Amino acid sequence: MSETLRNKDGLTEEEFLAAYRPGDYERPSNTVDMLLFTVADKVSDSIRKDKEKQMKVLLIKRKNHPDIHKWALPGGFVDIDEDIETAAYRELEEETGYKAGSVEWLITIRSMVAFCNEKVEIFVAKDLVPSEQHL
Repeated sequence: MSETLRNKDGLTEEEFLAAYRPGDYERPSNTVDMLLFTVADKVSDSIRKDKEKQMKVLLIKRKNHPDIHKWALPGGFVDIDEDIETAAYRELEEETGYKAGSVEWLITIRSMVAFCNEKVEIFVAKDLVPSEQHL
């Protein structure tokens, strides 16, 4: 039997969701997620020393429910008094410990347009420099 996963407050996912109150958060609720990738040379064969390009994507491991311990794009909620670009810079540093020289809006995803007004803003961060993570 698999182990029941608990968050830092000791809650299972069922307990976390039972206590979750969406009305506690200011409206409108909007999120930003960053797609962070790099392209580098990769030696494909140690004998031939052929070089090819290898793409890497930065993901974070979720520390809370839902989907605790699963991989995700870094991101989070836009504060009520900030624009989405400012939130993208802030969330990037908070969750990954990197600052971006620039962020570029990529796409807005509206996953359930028939009954939900959720939208997720996806950005590409460029010219990353190490900073401090502020979870």
